[in-house]
Amino acid sequence: MEISKEPINFSNEINDLYNNIVDNAPVGIATLSIDGHFMQVNQAFTEITGYERSELETMSYQQLTYNEDCAIDDFNIQQLLNNKVKSYRLEKRYIRKDDKIIWVQVTRSIMRNPITKKPLYFIAQIEDITSRKQAEKALQESENLFRNVIDNAPVGVVTISLDGQLLKVNQAYCHITGYEKEELENMSYKKLTYAEDMTIDTANVQQLLEGKIHSYCLEKRYIRKDDKTIWVQVTRSLLRDSTTGMPSYFIAQVEDISERKQIEKTLRQSKELFQNIVDNAPIGIATVSIDGHFIQVNSSLCKITGYNQEELTKLTYQELTYPEDLSTNFAKVQHLLEGKASSYQIEKRYVRKDGKVIWVQVTRSLLRNQLTGTPLYFIAQVEDISERKTVTEKLQKSMEEIADLYANAPCGYHSLDANDFFTRINNTELNWLGYRADEIIGKMKFSDLLTPASLRIYQENASQFKEQGFLNDVEMELTRRDGSTFTILMSASGNKESGGRYVMNRSTMFNITDRKRTERALLESEERFRNIMDHAPIGMATQSLEGQFLLVNRALCEITGYKKEELEQLTFQKITYPEDLILELENTRKLIEGKNSSYHVEKRQIRKDGTISWIQVTRSILRDTTSGEPIYFILQVEDINERIINREKIYQLAYHDILTGLPNRQLLLDRLNQAIASAKHHHRFMALMFVDLDKFKHVNDTLGHDAGDKLLKEMSTRLCCSVRSQDTIARTGGDEFVIILTEISSPQDAAILADKFLKIVKKPLSLQDQQLQITASIGIAIYPNNGLDAAELMKKADMAMYMSKDAGRDRWHFY
Repeated sequence: MEISKEPINFSNEINDLYNNIVDNAPVGIATLSIDGHFMQVNQAFTEITGYERSELETMSYQQLTYNEDCAIDDFNIQQLLNNKVKSYRLEKRYIRKDDKIIWVQVTRSIMRNPITKKPLYFIAQIEDITSRKQAEKALQESENLFRNVIDNAPVGVVTISLDGQLLKVNQAYCHITGYEKEELENMSYKKLTYAEDMTIDTANVQQLLEGKIHSYCLEKRYIRKDDKTIWVQVTRSLLRDSTTGMPSYFIAQVEDISERKQIEKTLRQSKELFQNIVDNAPIGIATVSIDGHFIQVNSSLCKITGYNQEELTKLTYQELTYPEDLSTNFAKVQHLLEGKASSYQIEKRYVRKDGKVIWVQVTRSLLRNQLTGTPLYFIAQVEDISERKTVTEKLQKSMEEIADLYANAPCGYHSLDANDFFTRINNTELNWLGYRADEIIGKMKFSDLLTPASLRIYQENASQFKEQGFLNDVEMELTRRDGSTFTILMSASGNKESGGRYVMNRSTMFNITDRKRTERALLESEERFRNIMDHAPIGMATQSLEGQFLLVNRALCEITGYKKEELEQLTFQKITYPEDLILELENTRKLIEGKNSSYHVEKRQIRKDGTISWIQVTRSILRDTTSGEPIYFILQVEDINERIINREKIYQLAYHDILTGLPNRQLLLDRLNQAIASAKHHHRFMALMFVDLDKFKHVNDTLGHDAGDKLLKEMSTRLCCSVRSQDTIARTGGDEFVIILTEISSPQDAAILADKFLKIVKKPLSLQDQQLQITASIGIAIYPNNGLDAAELMKKADMAMYMSKDAGRDRWHFY
């Protein structure tokens, strides 16, 4: 290529303009010859290179250019010279005069002859970009560092476009979501977000865009590539353009918190379970501040104290504690606070809301700050032990009573070792013997106290007792200190060790001296009683509570017809007439229950030969003088059969018609009054009939009184067979009968019976070989229609009977 060597001629005007522009340019400007020498440079260029103008105008651009950058510069110059480009721009390094390497941006163009198009010179604009290059380098290093940090971050980091598309993601984010980078980039974050969590996410994004918040952090769910739902914590911020402030993109940090959420859930469930256990614990549980105020309480503590939760949390434990128990409680609390104990347990009293004092067992521990050891609060477990305290006190009292009972029991107690020496003895036995305990225990044998006869009994039973281990109700005599004797009834039990060797025994004994004396007296008394009983003129016996004859005398055997041996095998129920048994059993029950001490009754008995006879029984009960319990009956029996027969004869004569045996007027009036009372009580009717035999006097006059008596007896029999068992027929004199019909439904019932009576009376009968037909006239009075008392009804029935006679006889008539 041919390069022009012609000098350049500038006019003064052009030179002035050029110099003005170039010298005041903010960037370096230079003209260079085609061979690369600087022709003209401006002030800015000298400042960039550190050379003076005069120095630069003797230099080529190659001298300034960093050796490694020459090749690229030369290549671009050739492109200009060959007219392949109009200009070019490149960044390269200069070596300043002070040897400092700087970065410059060179924009070079070529000036050509407008006619020949031959290259004339180069024009270069040089800008010092060292600061920018340093900034770019720092930025690149920062970006490299940032990328390294992001790529290796333990949490997911993602940039998101304003429309929600994922731009860049790190490896941790891929791991969290299960997707590859290529799959995630340009995917919408909404595709990953659980549908129910979109609303709150969208709302926060909107606030970021509106500048209301700088960032937000929330927990939400992601749906991984494998469709598994996980929990993540997202911290999102918005990057804005530093110049315009307009939103550029979002940066989000995403942390997989599924495990933490599961732990939180488990912890929450654990807390809920713990709280449920606390709330439903059978004992009171509370947290208490260091100064004693209740912080939290469960329902059991409320139940124990009678306060509700709100009331309790306004109180201190000191206000609940019984005043006398405060000092002990305070000392225990101090030990906890001073670290002398980790917990304590105490029994003390609480004063309930209702004022009742109860016993509680409190177990208290202290919770401290794990780092500083500072006391935080107390944990108290409270159990109501009032019932247990009561039981304990009762048990203590019972043990004291047992000890007292042992010492002062009404019977003797002692224990003997294998060699028969006393090891223990109660006060009762000591008092019997007249010794002190220290005179007997370990010094005397039981056999030392026995009389010779009792010693033989004791020795005879000793080997068997040690073998079998028990002895029951053996009578023996003991010798007192003063030489006198007394009788005991002793029972004993032996103890053997595991190998079977006899080691000791315990004995119980009763002083039966008085009882033996009483038994002898009783035996003598029974012999006297037996003698009296055997010779008594009336029947006598003792009976068991079940009615069994125990002892019977000769007179009772004669009354019943049984032999003594036979009678003692029977019960009173067996020989009592059935109709009288209910009353007898009722009297027996009242005796046993103590309602009566004795009773007196007339009843019938069935003798051995089957005949029935009347007896008078006086029965009393013998009871135990100590317990009052019934033991047996004492029976006195008198034969009153003849007396009863005579009494019945007298009764018959007094209240019955001698001829017919029917009730007479006196008995009639008694029964009539009873019938009126019953009808009144039951609101029923009652009828009274007067029946008069027509022309009875004619029979008497023609056939005689004997025939008349036979007629009356026959009519009596006929009428008796025609009435009910509850009705009464009476003969009040002559040929007149009176009938009481009790509790009829209506007066018509009386009319029906009256017709029946007329027919019965009119039946023919034979008297002294004559056939007779008798009629009757009947008058009827009705209660309460015709009267309310016996006299009124008798009067009205009599009047009605005469109405029947006046009407022609053989008929009945109501009053």
